[in-house]
Amino acid sequence: MSFRYKHKKILSGINLNIDDGQIIGLVGPNGAGKTTLIKIILGLIKKGQSLKYDDFFINVKKIGFAPANTTFNPHTNIKDILFYQAFIAKINYQRAKELIPKVLDYFDLTEHAHKSFTKFSSGMKKKFLLALSLINDPDLLILDEPTANLDPDSRKQVYELIFKLHQRNPKMTIIIASHILSELESLIEYIIINKRSYFI
Repeated sequence: MSFRYKHKKILSGINLNIDDGQIIGLVGPNGAGKTTLIKIILGLIKKGQSLKYDDFFINVKKIGFAPANTTFNPHTNIKDILFYQAFIAKINYQRAKELIPKVLDYFDLTEHAHKSFTKFSSGMKKKFLLALSLINDPDLLILDEPTANLDPDSRKQVYELIFKLHQRNPKMTIIIASHILSELESLIEYIIINKRSYFI
């Protein structure tokens, strides 16, 4: 697969053949085009045009996505954000009422349910983005730099969470984009290496 934007080649020679249940590492230096590839997989880039989207609320029932960075309304608490994502994923309200407390509990966020995302530490933000990406019980989970800007202990905790999630649902395919291969080596089963972006 290749991708051009305004007559400039951004990605070239990409070949994705992924089996269900694999944990895939999408590895490359900053600026290599990992996020662009993710946007193509998610359908956020079509016909060479980058679509404008509400940070990462994706109306795809069986795909979960956690971006490297995002923002939310500072006056909205994380529980309401989870309800909004459940609505976007077409989960009925009664099911959402049962599901969201379980999600908050699993990620140790129950006591923070009525807090703003903007008040969280970097580690808590990453945990919440991971929780949000799982609200629709996805078959495919895509994580863009899930440990970016975290200290070593927090990085380890995030990857332990990802490993436990895969153990609970071994049929879920996970794609993890990162520029640090050494962090992924104990977790991933397959590696896609994107050496550089063609966007000059």
